[in-house]
Amino acid sequence: MSAYVKDTTLSRNTIMRRIVEISSDISKQISCNTTNSKYFPLTLDENCDITNNPQLSIFIRNVNCKFEVTEELGTSTKDGAPCMTSKKIGFVNLLAEFLNRKLNNYHCIIRREALCAKILKFDHFLKPVSQCINKIRAWPFNHRLFRTLFNDVIHESGELLLFCEVRWLAKGKALERFWNLKDEVIEFLEINNELPGECELLRDINWLNDIAYLTAILGHLNILNERLQYERNIFPVLVDTINSFMSRLCLFESNIGMGNLDHFVRLKSIYLPTDISLTSFKNHVSSLYKSFQERFSRFKEEEI
Repeated sequence: MSAYVKDTTLSRNTIMRRIVEISSDISKQISCNTTNSKYFPLTLDENCDITNNPQLSIFIRNVNCKFEVTEELGTSTKDGAPCMTSKKIGFVNLLAEFLNRKLNNYHCIIRREALCAKILKFDHFLKPVSQCINKIRAWPFNHRLFRTLFNDVIHESGELLLFCEVRWLAKGKALERFWNLKDEVIEFLEINNELPGECELLRDINWLNDIAYLTAILGHLNILNERLQYERNIFPVLVDTINSFMSRLCLFESNIGMGNLDHFVRLKSIYLPTDISLTSFKNHVSSLYKSFQERFSRFKEEEI
């Protein structure tokens, strides 16, 4: 068969016509499956292509009476962009007008989780860490020298990572690497007489307590974010994952109140009860829980 296909002579017009026919047939199959379904969820994603033209991707999950994964429209998930949510020209509103009924629409769960994490107001702690990392990573000579001096430790713990505001996981990963190499960073900066103020902070136990806590909480948020991005996750699984994390936050708050730091291993390794109070950490976890509770309140109301 393959040999026959290879020997078949096809003109450009024939190839183009066949591609159009295949595309038309796929569209008809999708339309037929959707029409024969009673309910179906709809997920939308808009991105601009290389020519800066917006491209809308529509993902449909159908389930018919034979339980074949292929329903009238039940749910749409959006990312909060104006083209999706605008009251006049937004897709959700236009679709509701076309169907002449109210739709159940949900904000992208991963995006909403990222917004919850925005309440982590620790920029005054992250700035010194970022300066230490940049002093080593941004200068090629310093980076090569650091790798040469501490090659064994770097091989075990990994390289220092630069912070990135765009990528949701970047701060947590960068802070984790920095914590694992903090002693080496102090030694390197002191040898080169660099950033004396930051070196002094790195030896301050109260400041280290805050960094240890922040590293742990960002690590927990990163694990949640990665779980939300598992392949073939369906909506109920995503909701269960969020609810499970909120339960963990309640546990964290309760444990910190009792002085139990088992879920904050780095903080437990350096924490001294006489140094600081755990009240600020407990209040911070409580604020994070309230943020999740507010942004995901609809799930509780609708008992999904």
